[in-house]
Amino acid sequence: MNSFERISRNAQEMDRLTKGQTSREYYGMKRSGKRHRVRKFLLLLALVAFVLLLMFWSKLHIVWLIH
Repeated sequence: MNSFERISRNAQEMDRLTKGQTSREYYGMKRSGKRHRVRKFLLLLALVAFVLLLMFWSKLHIVWLIH
């Protein structure tokens, strides 16, 4: 059973290598999937906040120019 698992794992790693992705990258992605998701979410949140701030500032600037 253990040797069979090892063989199947090696086959999966070979498949990944043929696709151009190393097993270490795959395991790293698998391990830090949540961390990357959180980072992406924070980046998206920062981008949205920046865009909203820019829109708000431009509106304020337009109002200031009108007055």
